[in-house]
Amino acid sequence: PSMRWRAPASGTPPALAPVTPELFRRPSPAAAAALRAEWGAAPTREEDLHEVFAGYVEGRVLQLPWCRATLRPETVSLLSRLSMLCRGGFLTVNSQPAVRSADSTDLVHGWGGRGGRVCQKAYVELFASPERLGRLMDACGRRGSVAYFAVDCRGNTYKSGVRGVTALTWGSFANREVLQPTVFDPETFLVWAHEAFALWLEEWAALYEEGSASRALVQHVHDTYFLVAVMDNDLRGDLLGLFDEIISGDADIGPLHPGHET
Repeated sequence: PSMRWRAPASGTPPALAPVTPELFRRPSPAAAAALRAEWGAAPTREEDLHEVFAGYVEGRVLQLPWCRATLRPETVSLLSRLSMLCRGGFLTVNSQPAVRSADSTDLVHGWGGRGGRVCQKAYVELFASPERLGRLMDACGRRGSVAYFAVDCRGNTYKSGVRGVTALTWGSFANREVLQPTVFDPETFLVWAHEAFALWLEEWAALYEEGSASRALVQHVHDTYFLVAVMDNDLRGDLLGLFDEIISGDADIGPLHPGHET
């Protein structure tokens, strides 16, 4: 899902939306009951949480702690593959497909007014366990065009191919400099990661009683999963196909040992 992208104003591209204070307000008892109905009355397995993410992509779950808005039109073409990612343990919270020189007035991908061409890299942001991150890192190592940046709740990081700020969306218009309205910035991502991990506890774990198996499950995910940004620098590439290979493969990749940066 394209969770932190604002709905674009006329003539502007999507923009990274700030995390607003209402995300951190505890729900009323009635609202908490409604959220448990969506996110699980008593989840006990990680797969139960994975299914909630898949349900959001498929429209059966109306919101997630990280995803309040409806999905953008460009995400529609990705829905079946994103739901498969979620069920495979790659819990997506933000994504965009690759776009190769679309007309700036294109109804789905266009922005910036008439007379331009716009491009964007395939990008996906997700939560993943150390084991799944290990598989992803191994797969990315076989594709030189794919970069990633991963961090856990303690600040342990893994990265490859990310060196400073990277443009994710850009456009070329007559008599104007090339516009780069959407970028990936590692420093900003680390700030967002702190907030994103907090939502596991303040929004989701708080729905369940202290000492319950459900609360312990969400706490475990918060404590062990990584927030991962993955981008493909090849506009002809198939980034989601990389995940298809991981999910369908049977490679036995052991867990990571947090605390090392690559």
